[in-house]
Amino acid sequence: MEVTATDEKSIEILLKEFWLNFIKCDQDSEEWKAIVCDLIYDRVKKIQKFSSLISIYKSIFKQEEAATVVRVVTTVMEETIASPTFNQKELKDLASHPSKWSKTIFSRCLDEKYPNSDCGINIESVLEYEMWPVILTSYSGSDGEGFSEASLSSFQKLLGVMQHSQNCIISGSLTVNLFKEMERKWSSHLYPMLKLLKLDVKVFKEAMDSANNRILLFHFHEALLLNFINYLDKELNKEFKVCEISPLTIDDMYINELCVEVSEKSWKYPCLEAADPVKPLLIPFAVMTSEVLKNNIFHQQCKDQVKCLNNIDSWSQIAIAVKTAFESCTLILAKLKDQTITLHEVDTLFRGISSVSVVTHTLSQLESALLFPKDSVNFLKDARTFSSQRPPCSVSSIFVASRKSVFSSPWINKVATNVYLWRGLSPLLVEAQDFAKIMNDFEVKQDEFMEFFIIDLQTTELKSVANEKEEMLEFMKKTKEQTGEVKDSIRVFAKSKKLREWILAKSEDLDAMETFIGVVLDTLAEEGDEIQDRLTNLSELCSKFSLLIYNFDKVKSRIKRVMKLFEDTYKKLSDISDPVALVEICNNDFEWYKRIGELQGSIEQGAVTQLKEINQHGFYSIQSSGDSHKCRVSLSIVRDKKHSLSLDDLNELESKLVLITRKHSSWAEEKELFQE
Repeated sequence: MEVTATDEKSIEILLKEFWLNFIKCDQDSEEWKAIVCDLIYDRVKKIQKFSSLISIYKSIFKQEEAATVVRVVTTVMEETIASPTFNQKELKDLASHPSKWSKTIFSRCLDEKYPNSDCGINIESVLEYEMWPVILTSYSGSDGEGFSEASLSSFQKLLGVMQHSQNCIISGSLTVNLFKEMERKWSSHLYPMLKLLKLDVKVFKEAMDSANNRILLFHFHEALLLNFINYLDKELNKEFKVCEISPLTIDDMYINELCVEVSEKSWKYPCLEAADPVKPLLIPFAVMTSEVLKNNIFHQQCKDQVKCLNNIDSWSQIAIAVKTAFESCTLILAKLKDQTITLHEVDTLFRGISSVSVVTHTLSQLESALLFPKDSVNFLKDARTFSSQRPPCSVSSIFVASRKSVFSSPWINKVATNVYLWRGLSPLLVEAQDFAKIMNDFEVKQDEFMEFFIIDLQTTELKSVANEKEEMLEFMKKTKEQTGEVKDSIRVFAKSKKLREWILAKSEDLDAMETFIGVVLDTLAEEGDEIQDRLTNLSELCSKFSLLIYNFDKVKSRIKRVMKLFEDTYKKLSDISDPVALVEICNNDFEWYKRIGELQGSIEQGAVTQLKEINQHGFYSIQSSGDSHKCRVSLSIVRDKKHSLSLDDLNELESKLVLITRKHSSWAEEKELFQE
């Protein structure tokens, strides 16, 4: 039930005239006093207005016999002040316009908080007691009148506590939890108290800022170290006992356990000092493994170095391995730049690369990471940035997000092209060795092929082959891309020297071979399908390998032409299901082809050839002589060389064609055209 102003006046009268006398009934009985105090407390507690409580207190505080009642009223006042709904302005107004009676209120509050000298005042209790700034406001600038001796002693102790706290902040000899509480109470407690105590607020705040910076620096250093450990564990699959570190719970740790300033822009981290050997590597490592700059070259170098370590190895051994990986990358980049890198190294580093652009990007990433301007790192600024990220960002991104992270030097594009061209050379050298054997079977010695397949990957530098053997390299790549059947068929064909020589002896080009096969088919038409199959196989063989049969000798001294012949032959063979079997079958039938060739004379073959030449390139002329009853018929054939045939020659050719041509002959229509 709310107490009205009239009721409040009544309570005041009761306190003065009734309750004081009521207590005196049995002044020596503590039990009686407690009963009466409880009754008074219940009545006073119902008063809603703080000003009414002040009025009651003001009217009785001087009465010595009212000490017990005054304590009860003071308790109610403290509870009212502590209420969340209390208007602090009333208390501040009271403190800012102090009077003797108002000071006694604050003095009694302070004495109740610290009832005896054994209850030491410390920074924790100061931060916890909400009344301190108000009490100090009342005390500030006064001569201490109205405050008890105990209160005055508390003020002196408070001054010492604040000075000691400042020293602890500077030295870091306070817990993080306590420091955070001081930060939270800065505006409401510390700042006004420091001013009222006439302490140097600026110096105290600088000490607070420095301590906060050390905590931020520790968190950032810890994040860098965990980034290092996580990469070893997750990316390199390497675990070390010394790396079994989890994020620390630092609330109960002292600040000087976390971070100590050694010199300007230099700090040490005592609780993580075991990992000091890798400390200089943490920023370069974070940059190199960032999402923007991470590259397979560093990853592989790092993996190669740490795989030799044991899981019980020390931080120093880990640091040496990772530092060696950085040094290897620096050396690799330098050798790439001047192209003194060996083909073996190119093969190892870039074998799985899928395009020139990937090589370019990888080289740009590596160079950008290695040339990262370490002088541009403001560790404290970056620590603050890292702390402000919500949610927490990757620690690596702090260094590269605000800087131009990836740049491409002029040399990179050219080197990337050469690297991409010459990567994966090992299998191509095997291919070149096989091809050299094929050339040997063709009885051709090509120095270019020989030089290519004897390249020593371990010693040959990229610059010694770049731009000089590129055509050969591309040809070897195309050769390697061919199916095993295509390459095996060429290998077998190259060894089929007798077959090749016989084909060349029987025909000067593919047309001549087709004529020969056509004549044989006409001659042996009644012999069955087996004969036709053998001749069909020979026809297909000559067609698919025609360039290597009829053109090879003409171009064998010119390497580019030779490579072109083989490339075109690859295309021809690609549409045969089993080219190896075709060559082997023709080799098996070679003796039969020879016998047929011996039986089938050149007369028949020459007649058909002559027939085709006449129809394609012949010009007839008819001339009369002096005797009007006679005329002269002649035929001129214009091709490579001009020559003429008389009418008698033509009649003789017709007689031969009649003997060898059947209705189903492939040249039957041409014979009819000739006869017409």
